[in-house]
Amino acid sequence: LRSGKWYVTYWDSRKVDGSIKRKRVTHFLGGKTTRGKYPPADIEDARKHFMQFVNTNNHSIKPEHILTVVDFVDSVYMPWVRANRRPATVNGYEKLWKAHLRTHFADSLLRDYRPSQATVFLSKLAENGMGLNSINHVRTLMSAIFKHAAALDYINANPIHSAKTLAQPAAPKETPHYTVEEMVSALSALREQLQAHLAMAVAFIGLRPSEIRGLRWEDVNLDAGVLHVRRSVWRSSLNEGGKGKNSARAVTLGPTLIGILREYKESQKSQRGFVLENTLGFPLDLDAL
Repeated sequence: LRSGKWYVTYWDSRKVDGSIKRKRVTHFLGGKTTRGKYPPADIEDARKHFMQFVNTNNHSIKPEHILTVVDFVDSVYMPWVRANRRPATVNGYEKLWKAHLRTHFADSLLRDYRPSQATVFLSKLAENGMGLNSINHVRTLMSAIFKHAAALDYINANPIHSAKTLAQPAAPKETPHYTVEEMVSALSALREQLQAHLAMAVAFIGLRPSEIRGLRWEDVNLDAGVLHVRRSVWRSSLNEGGKGKNSARAVTLGPTLIGILREYKESQKSQRGFVLENTLGFPLDLDAL
């Protein structure tokens, strides 16, 4: 009992400066709610449950696998992600990790992280106004981290599976969209800006910015009125097949876009085959427009 709170203190193996050492550690069980100097039944139950969890993990996890969540992500998970995932995915994971998760996990040991901790964290995000889709992104990354750890025997199970969000997240807002009148106005205003004019026209038929950058003339059949989406370009990374499994597709072209593409092709010579190129012939950075 310390300062009106109950704790359990025990010896545990921790990785310190690359070597395994036994350290005396303390875990918070709950606040003091009775007058007596002895812990009530609920605190005793919490202690037994927690120590059973600790002792089970101590006997099943290798000493060299005793890491904090932060150390595991920095030394094991993120290097694997950078080697096996697309650059855009890596960038998204790193942003989520730095913005929401690194501070949350702090000094938490990988093996000690509980579903209840994730539940409190995710619920707090919802209470602070984070939307449903954003919370799902955070939860997905948390689960991926612990799933990877379980696959490598750093932990016995993924604690995120049992976590839940107790507060109701904000519902996703309806995706904003251009009206036909706004599309006509935009194309009219950009008429003299050839690259921007074409980029916006192709965006209006549903291509992502990365797909517009990856578009090559060999993908465009003006006679048949069909455009094939076959790749995407994110920053300097070109991905054949597009952003995801179902990204590769054929898009039907209407007469307006066929005319815009035909006029652009006749007036702008391509150096490397991309529809929109910079002065060196590489995919144009749309932010430059």
